[in-house]
Parts: sequence; structure tokens; C-alpha cells
Amino acid sequence: MTIELFPRLDTFSAREIWEDYSSDLDRIPEWDIHHPAVTYTQTGGSKVTDGRLRGIRSRLVEIAGECGFPERAPREATTRFDLLAARYLSEESGIPVCEAMRQDIWAYFSLILAPDITDWRFDGRPRERWTSGIRNTFGILWRRGYLIGVDHQDGRGGGWKTLEALTQDALVQIMERTSLTSDPKTARIIAETWCHTSELRSREAPMEAVMRSASRNLRAYRVTQDLDALPEKSLRDRVSAAFRAALKEHTAGSSRPQ
Repeated sequence: MTIELFPRLDTFSAREIWEDYSSDLDRIPEWDIHHPAVTYTQTGGSKVTDGRLRGIRSRLVEIAGECGFPERAPREATTRFDLLAARYLSEESGIPVCEAMRQDIWAYFSLILAPDITDWRFDGRPRERWTSGIRNTFGILWRRGYLIGVDHQDGRGGGWKTLEALTQDALVQIMERTSLTSDPKTARIIAETWCHTSELRSREAPMEAVMRSASRNLRAYRVTQDLDALPEKSLRDRVSAAFRAALKEHTAGSSRPQ
């Protein structure tokens, strides 16, 4: 089976295009398929067709339109866009995983293929949402879907409900800690445990603080033990222990006399 190779923008080119956009915030960026700075990997597959790229853009525009695009939308609408677009990009679009893991293809998406959607989703054109990097508008959505939402035939299922339940802070802690959650099994178990802990906690234990403490605990543990290599039960026990300790810490801390 031939792998589709997607367009890429190197860091320098992406920065240059973003600077052009950010110099005039009133100008709505125009989308295209082609750009002189676009490159492809030289081996390992065949270039994706223009028709495929237009089809992907068309579906992203359709999803954004359901959420208020091109008009400015409330937080609930953009949150819905994030979920729907994450599912489309990671599960339905057919973008090969080996290509989707390249941050420079997402710079192409945000700057060339769908800059109008990027601009709609994030006011002020913050650079990290446009160029390559962990916070790229479309790259982070694919990552959320791939790590938490997609059924990797592991028998767990329910990933999309789990993803929908996560708060923005929880998503940041899971998605942006690449040293902690580079494997779907680990990411999904952390997300599921967050949901379970959120249901059990008392009001006195702020979930943001619990999540951050649990994340620190797990990163410290990972120094000596590869979490991804643990059998599922052992991994689930380890993650649960980290959340229990964090919950106890912040529940006890909130009840101390001032």
C-alpha cells in the first residue's frame, strides 16, 4: 500500500508566512493548495492529490461552519469544533500516522490549507497556533484524537466520551507532556483516571491542582520506570496511585486552618 505524502512547511518558511499574516490582523488569510515554500519527503510514498487536500479542507470548513465559522463563536462552539475536528483528522481523514506525526505538515494546514479556520479559532494570531510545534491548531487536535479518542483495537473503547469530558487544563497536562504521554495506552489511561477522580473528588479538591500534582508524580516515576512498557493493569494501578496521592494532598491542604 502506497503512503500518501502530505505537504510540509519548514520552520523558517512557516515563521515568515506567519509574520506576514500577523503584520495585518484585519486581513483575512486566503487559503490555497500550493505554495512555493511547500516541500514533500523524497521517498516512501506518493504525493497526496490536490483533490484529496481540497476534500480535507472542505470537511474542516463544514465542521467549522457547524460551530459558527466564519463568525466569532462562543467558547462552547469552539470546544465542539475541537472535538469534531479531532475526530475527523485522527479517525476519518485517512492521513497516515507517520505523516501526521510530522509537525511541519500541520504548519501547512494552519498557514496554507486552512488559515481562515486557524484565524477564526484563535484571536490575535498567536504564533504557536500557526507554526509547527505542540500547540499548532490542527496538530494538537490530531494528537488529542490519536492518543485518547481513536479505538486502537485495544478493547477499551469509549475514548471519544473520555476526550469530551476532559477540561482544557487536563488536556494541556496530558497533551503537552510529551515525555509522559507519547503512547495512546498511557494517555488514555491517564485521561480515564482523571475522569474517574473528577467524579469522586470533593469540592475542596480543585481538579487542576490534583491533575498537576499527579502529572508531576508520574513524570518523576518515569525517570526510573518506562510507563509505556508496563502491563495495562500495572500501568492503571500506578496512574491511580498518583491521582489518589494528589487527591489526598489537595483535600488535606484545603482543610488546614488558615
